[in-house]
Amino acid sequence: MTDRSDRSDRWSAVLDALEAHVDAAWALLADEPDETVSLEPWVPPADLGPCPAALQPRALAVLARQHELEEGLARRMEAVAREVQVAARRSQAPGTPPRSRFLDQRA
Repeated sequence: MTDRSDRSDRWSAVLDALEAHVDAAWALLADEPDETVSLEPWVPPADLGPCPAALQPRALAVLARQHELEEGLARRMEAVAREVQVAARRSQAPGTPPRSRFLDQRA
């Protein structure tokens, strides 16, 4: 095998792994996420070298999916922040019974 073919094969495998990582991240953002899925940070191989020209369209497509994922994550974070604000307002609303601050275990 030539160096060019080896590099293309390595890049293809790396793109496969990156696509799977993006898919797993999207699965975690689902309304009913699979709690058995664990997502470790993706780290590219250190000695990968430049992307072969033939794989650049695929690499750009994966990059676009990563940007979509970032936007989806930002939307989810904003939604959670709104939910936290609503919950905080409800817990501080007039007429809300005070919450226990401690538990006396001697009784």
